[in-house]
Amino acid sequence: FSERLLVHYESLPEKVKLIETLDCLIEKQGRFWPDLFLVFALKRALRRRVRNLNLNMAAYVVGEGIEMRPLIAAAAEMGFSRICLVSQDEDFLKREKKFLIRRLVGVQLDTVLTPELTLQPQDTALLFNSFDLNKHKEYLQDLAYFNFMASGGVVVDLHSGGPHQILQEEALKAQLICVKPVEILLAWWIEVALKTLPKLAISREQEDELFASLNS
Repeated sequence: FSERLLVHYESLPEKVKLIETLDCLIEKQGRFWPDLFLVFALKRALRRRVRNLNLNMAAYVVGEGIEMRPLIAAAAEMGFSRICLVSQDEDFLKREKKFLIRRLVGVQLDTVLTPELTLQPQDTALLFNSFDLNKHKEYLQDLAYFNFMASGGVVVDLHSGGPHQILQEEALKAQLICVKPVEILLAWWIEVALKTLPKLAISREQEDELFASLNS
């Protein structure tokens, strides 16, 4: 869908052009333009929760489609030089690696099939999950084992619905830092508001209040 839509635009935001992905359409001068705010939102949410993220370790991105691209781009912008793409589809992993390796200069991209995740070394500082685990319960055991995560690592679960957030619960049991989907959503809305409402200003105190309200 993204690729079919983007060919109709001559001018695109830098990040949309880089990874050929969008997450919204913004109205400007009577026309809707593609934009991408998730990369900024992920960085904003993580800055709030994590003080010392070990960029010398790996970042793992788990998923099954091009929705992984903003997560990979965010990890690269945060300073990770080694990013591992994880999926159950080997052909998809090869295509995405070929696409991204030309765009993310200086980043080592590795690929791992989901069943092999638990065999990886314990050198992962950040895990982005975009798998819908309600549809892929068979992968929950591999993800929730967390033997590939370093002590104090961060788990960002973007796609867990329902009242029982099993991956998040297991991450907390493993004493990992867990960033919830609602935190990413709030950060995304803040990024959209700041971009589309030029006169809007959100102070640090106001932002703190917004995030604090998630736990009230």
